[in-house]
Amino acid sequence: MRKIIFSLFILGGLYINPLSAQEFKMPAPSPTVSINQDFSTSFIKLEYSRPAVKERKVFGELIPFGEVWRTGANATSKVTFGEEVEVAGKMVKPGTYTLYSIPGEKEWKIILNTELKNWGADGYDEKKNVLVADLPVIRLKENQESFSLFIENMTDNSADLVLSWADVRIEIPVKADNHERIMKHLETAMRGENPPYMRAASYYLSKGERLEEALKYIEMAIRENPEAYYMYWTRARIYEKLGRNDEALKSAQLSAEMAKKTSEAYAYEYEQNFKKMQDRLKK
Repeated sequence: MRKIIFSLFILGGLYINPLSAQEFKMPAPSPTVSINQDFSTSFIKLEYSRPAVKERKVFGELIPFGEVWRTGANATSKVTFGEEVEVAGKMVKPGTYTLYSIPGEKEWKIILNTELKNWGADGYDEKKNVLVADLPVIRLKENQESFSLFIENMTDNSADLVLSWADVRIEIPVKADNHERIMKHLETAMRGENPPYMRAASYYLSKGERLEEALKYIEMAIRENPEAYYMYWTRARIYEKLGRNDEALKSAQLSAEMAKKTSEAYAYEYEQNFKKMQDRLKK
């Protein structure tokens, strides 16, 4: 009986092990990356593969100067914009584009192209370019082993799409002309069933516009959620912008007192907010 059970166990192992081997994932030479980043009123998506330096001289040898490069490994890197944006000074419609480049010693050409099915630079057709921009090379102090595309320096309407590998960094500025669109959205939303009082107040404050409306909306937001300490800080900043300094300090102090009931981190942050406002207004 024991021999039968042992034999069944071995047979079971013979059946399971090949499946396990198939599922085992070996390290990829150039791992793929997909990044979805909220940006402006939509998003930016990046899809690319990451080659490594591997003790090679990259730019000028492995990647020749003056030749079209896929800007990564394997399939050409892709970038998707969820709304119309300005990329390196030129308007680009919503959609997905391949990201090519032509490296140089001091300057790179950055290219967005509409052909999405190419493998590498094979099939590249400059007639399908929607953007060609010359951007300066920024030299890195330390070599970066893996190629990277990422997004940084984000604001409400701008960001940098950054390419970085070996000793090179390229910053591609992206801007969204979203102010009018956001204002129209807020005007419509404020007439809806659940007006976004806090969002409207915060946005008007950030732009320094419609501050009296912002004050009215933050008061309504506080009425709906009187324990939200951060809303009192938003109100304090609106008061400050309006030049109502005494009311600003009272609201800032209240937010700091209320934050003490939450966590040490928030208590410290809002106490610092209050003290900094005191210092500003004394001047």
